[in-house]
Amino acid sequence: MTQSGMLFLDKKRRKSHFDAANTIKLTALIPAVLFLVFILKGGITRLGTLVIVCTVMTLSFLLASYLIYWRQQTKLKLISFDTSMSQSDNYAFVKKTLYALQWTMAQDTSNFIEAYNPHRDIRTWGNEMVSVVILDSQILLNSICNLDAMNQIMFTFGKNRQNVNKFIETFGLITQNTGFRR
Repeated sequence: MTQSGMLFLDKKRRKSHFDAANTIKLTALIPAVLFLVFILKGGITRLGTLVIVCTVMTLSFLLASYLIYWRQQTKLKLISFDTSMSQSDNYAFVKKTLYALQWTMAQDTSNFIEAYNPHRDIRTWGNEMVSVVILDSQILLNSICNLDAMNQIMFTFGKNRQNVNKFIETFGLITQNTGFRR
């Protein structure tokens, strides 16, 4: 397994994926606005202390937003694993794997399948979107929280990693049971 490329999201899903970072970035403006309001009201007795506090708060919020943005960006990386099979064989085995895992398919083409893991648990408060890019001799895979749902969550406590590992393990078992070697 290696990381290879990034999952492409349309504008709406990209916004949904990065909402937390954008919200914190906007929150960083609150101390700056409060500082301006206090200056305009003229009610400042300790200007130096207020400047330091507002600056530290603003920089803390900005740093937090960029760290969350970076974390969300890394979640879009595709995991690659070699199959040594043709694209059509990969497609057939990917569909069998998704069926065995009881994941529902939302988009299905010969080179891309978007599926959802309907097995909910407390770690993600909903289902996860699993994206499978099907190539010749290779499959690219990603699992993130469902971007079309209202309940976005930043921390999945390993559930998306578990989806990727479960898919790869099940794919391997299915190909072994049918005589294909990876």
